[in-house]
Amino acid sequence: MMIKQHYTFLFPLIIGAFLRFFRIRENIYFDGELGHNYLAIKNFISAGIIPLIGPPTSHTWLSFGPLYYWIFGPILALGGYEPIIGSYFFALIGIVTICVNFYVVKKLFDEKTAFFSSFLAAVSPSWLFLTRQARFFSLILPLSYLYLLFLTYSISKNTRYLFWTGIILGIMLNFHFSPLILIPGTILVLYFYRSSFSLKNYAQGCLGVFIPNIPLLLYDFFHGFSMTRQLVLWIPYRIFGFVGLYPKNTADQTIISGNISSLFTFISNSFLPMRGITLISIIIGSALLLFLILRSRFISKSSAEKKVWHVILALSVIGYIGIFLHGNPPYHYYLPLYPFPILFASLALVYLWKKYKLITITLLGVLAVTNLLFYFSEKWFFIPQIKQANSAVPYSLQNSIVQTVINDVDGKKFSLKRVGPLDQFEGNYAQNYQYLLWLSGNEPVPKAQIEYTIFELEESVTVKKTYE
Repeated sequence: MMIKQHYTFLFPLIIGAFLRFFRIRENIYFDGELGHNYLAIKNFISAGIIPLIGPPTSHTWLSFGPLYYWIFGPILALGGYEPIIGSYFFALIGIVTICVNFYVVKKLFDEKTAFFSSFLAAVSPSWLFLTRQARFFSLILPLSYLYLLFLTYSISKNTRYLFWTGIILGIMLNFHFSPLILIPGTILVLYFYRSSFSLKNYAQGCLGVFIPNIPLLLYDFFHGFSMTRQLVLWIPYRIFGFVGLYPKNTADQTIISGNISSLFTFISNSFLPMRGITLISIIIGSALLLFLILRSRFISKSSAEKKVWHVILALSVIGYIGIFLHGNPPYHYYLPLYPFPILFASLALVYLWKKYKLITITLLGVLAVTNLLFYFSEKWFFIPQIKQANSAVPYSLQNSIVQTVINDVDGKKFSLKRVGPLDQFEGNYAQNYQYLLWLSGNEPVPKAQIEYTIFELEESVTVKKTYE
């Protein structure tokens, strides 16, 4: 039995590891935002400073906590500051996430559900894209499973798990603020099971959230709580704007249709590689939502299963409402909800397996073949190393541009600019080039007499030299 369990676990793990590490050097993802993060790490380490804040958000007045810098900074430094270190690190995090998924789903349901969910996670396009991006917010995904487990345990096993639920939430908030969408559902669960908890338990949960955020709160304290004050104002501003009580981001047909489209895209991309809303994404999304509705109506009378479903439904449904109220959210705002489409599909597959094994195997086979055909194409593993429309600049091409600048400047001081997508952000979103130039011993300086401008056009990347 033990050997069988190991094989059950190893199959999706091996597939997941292969898909995350195959041709990893040829497909390094490196953009201005990653360059910004790596430059910050380099600057903190060279200055001998322990940072109290982490990466900035899209709002200039708000930053995340420093845990990403604390965790990844030493790893990047030990790896010689090479960008490939980030790719390897987050590929490993992707493998760890599959392991965490198997463990948590097996604890909450059974081994068969754990196997199906781990297999789906291993081949999921959205999960693989998240790994390739090597972004700090990827760390939310394994933690969201632990949050689900500890919250369930707090109402079914021991109320002391509420403290660890808070700890996990506090850690997640260091990597992104999207886990805030889990709070309303959590409050509903705690209210529903309020007879099990004391004020001390609630205080312990709040303390758990507070502890991982002490560094960020200290930084904010030394700066007059400017971030806290603006964040407290920003949340109702988004909600009031959406419902029309404030003339900004008000819900209209475009925003509402965009929200619905993003939901179906999120669900379908959990299983198949798609862009935008399609007939297949509508079918997948509708089938999954229909299964969820039907399955929730026939929850076992078992107290343990009821509690698991109460937590899952509260976090997923109310969590999505939070995303909906945000209005046309970026894709990574769904991160705390990533486990749920995989989980719901796995439960449906277990139900199907009991009656129609051949159909279940066929469905999984079609999904696996479809995804593998996508991965072993020029769209994933064998991306052309040239600039293409609507695509990132390949890492090898970035290095070629950097080498062109180094050869031309011949050791003189120079400034750097970039013209292209997202160049309205800090540093013209050129920090990836700046980082690679620093790594080569030729870091740009502000306002030098020589200036290089990198033009990222739709299908080409060029560099132009000017004199001030």
